[in-house]
Amino acid sequence: MEVDGSNPVQLSTGPLAFQPVCAPASDSVVYTSVTAEGRITLWRVPLEGGEPVLAREVQTQTIAISPDGRMIAGSCTEAQRQSIAVVVLDSEDPPRVFPIFPRPVA
Repeated sequence: MEVDGSNPVQLSTGPLAFQPVCAPASDSVVYTSVTAEGRITLWRVPLEGGEPVLAREVQTQTIAISPDGRMIAGSCTEAQRQSIAVVVLDSEDPPRVFPIFPRPVA
């Protein structure tokens, strides 16, 4: 898309693609998608367009991206506790999970 809003480009694919985020120092957009089986996946696609690439499969929602575009943070439920998960994209490292509330959510 041009600065004036002309020439828009479709970046996502699939029926359930949402929550696009773009880091200031990145040349791509990361967005959330839900598979037919209900799994939540994160996809990365170049700003110029092209084929999306699976970045991670994670159970997070409401994502935010780091300034360099390497990590995302999102809300999740872990052990019945509302938490924040920090995920390194394009990595197999497990997410780091930080509970928000000290007690389980009823």
